[in-house]
Amino acid sequence: MRIGLTGGGSSADKIVQQAQQAEAEGFTSLWYASSVAGDPLVPMAIAGRVTTSIELVQRYCGPNGWIAGYEGARVRSFAPPRTSSGYS
Repeated sequence: MRIGLTGGGSSADKIVQQAQQAEAEGFTSLWYASSVAGDPLVPMAIAGRVTTSIELVQRYCGPNGWIAGYEGARVRSFAPPRTSSGYS
């Protein structure tokens, strides 16, 4: 079974702390919403610099609720292959 967490953090330090702790505790992924730092790619980039195995996933809310954000080329440019986009 793979278990992930919703990522968050009001500062870069808190994003780093959560990512490192989640990876150390064995969670398989962190999902970042568009409301975290204004763009999910920002916390994903921060978390990707301090982790080695946890998958980093973006999600964002569109006019019809939570929808997939397929920006794989942009995301994978900084942390291949631990990144993906998807529904929450």
